[in-house]
Amino acid sequence: MKAYLLARIKPGFDKDVIERIKGLNPVREVASIYGEYDLIAKVEIENLEKLDEFVFNTVRKIDGIERTTTLIVTQLLLK
Repeated sequence: MKAYLLARIKPGFDKDVIERIKGLNPVREVASIYGEYDLIAKVEIENLEKLDEFVFNTVRKIDGIERTTTLIVTQLLLK
């Protein structure tokens, strides 16, 4: 399954958080963004249970992560 993870990062932690997220196995792409969130990561993972485990037990425990939102892809539409 595919999902997009949005994260708000505490000031001063941007580079550290981005490097940590980039190194995680299910993460395929990471981008620093402007707006309500500071980071977006494309995640490819086996199932919803593994996604829950990844978000709650890995991502949200990274020092500097303030808040996350996970967007689950239901249908991939290509041009």
